[in-house]
Amino acid sequence: MEQVDSGKVEIGELDMMNASEEERRRFRRKHTGYIFQDYQLFDQFDVLTNVMIPLLPYEPRKIVEEKAIQLLDTVGLLPRKSHMPAQLSGGEKQRTAIARALMNDPQLILCDEPTGNLDMNNRNHIMKILKEIHRQGATIVFVTHDQELAAVGDVHFEMRDGLLQIKSVEAG
Repeated sequence: MEQVDSGKVEIGELDMMNASEEERRRFRRKHTGYIFQDYQLFDQFDVLTNVMIPLLPYEPRKIVEEKAIQLLDTVGLLPRKSHMPAQLSGGEKQRTAIARALMNDPQLILCDEPTGNLDMNNRNHIMKILKEIHRQGATIVFVTHDQELAAVGDVHFEMRDGLLQIKSVEAG
């Protein structure tokens, strides 16, 4: 979301350094999903609407709602679709945020501690979903302090003392 101020960042054909704000915004909307550590849900909307928000201005409501219902079923929240965020546990809020991040079938998913508020069963369920999305071709950038989860990735980086270092690359 931040403009690149040095170096080079390319995502597919898009050079983020030279792309216009509109090109970057269009790319994010069409190709990127975000899973924030603190959910970023809208308290005034129910679960279903929170999941639908990324596509509501751009697609017919009926199509967006059908997709949101499917994703809520995938993350195990369909029975809670009419609940407000204040009525959800932390894990349910995170699963709502994950469903929302998947609404645009992103090629790139940026995750900031996406399982940090989940119990072991829900964590494993979400990891299974993310692994399946990765198998289907999406790139997932996963930031975590959980070493067990970090070990799942194909490429591992470590941030230490302000420096980003590559730790390992899995053959694949």
